[in-house]
Amino acid sequence: MQIVQELIKNIKNIADIREFIDTEKAAENIRSNIFFRGPNVWILVCAIILASVGLNVNSTAVIIGAMLVSPLMGPIIGVGLGLGIDDTELIKSALKNLLIMVIPTIDNKVGMGEYMKITHLIEDILFINIKLYIYILPQKYQKVSKN
Repeated sequence: MQIVQELIKNIKNIADIREFIDTEKAAENIRSNIFFRGPNVWILVCAIILASVGLNVNSTAVIIGAMLVSPLMGPIIGVGLGLGIDDTELIKSALKNLLIMVIPTIDNKVGMGEYMKITHLIEDILFINIKLYIYILPQKYQKVSKN
């Protein structure tokens, strides 16, 4: 029994991460990452384009990659921290910044989706025209010339 207790004590000492965590610095880092400015704007624009392309080509991997690149996690983690430490100002600020990021994201994805649908429509029209010229018209002329 003594060996089991010693083993459990050693495992707890090995797995204990409390001495390596700086909670004040982590909270400060989370508070600074909830704002929508600087590089977060450009990263979000790239993530929007990446997600729109992924949606249009029906690629789950590209959509997940866009989610990983997106800076939306800053405000989401800020809301979680605010709820965890009961800081209503942090919750309000994080939710405001999250809405500031999400509304243009959805708007741009819808716009990109409509643009991509138009380009797919144009490609389909061109494909139908090519099919018409290559397959249907020559057969029609062959039937006319045989008679």
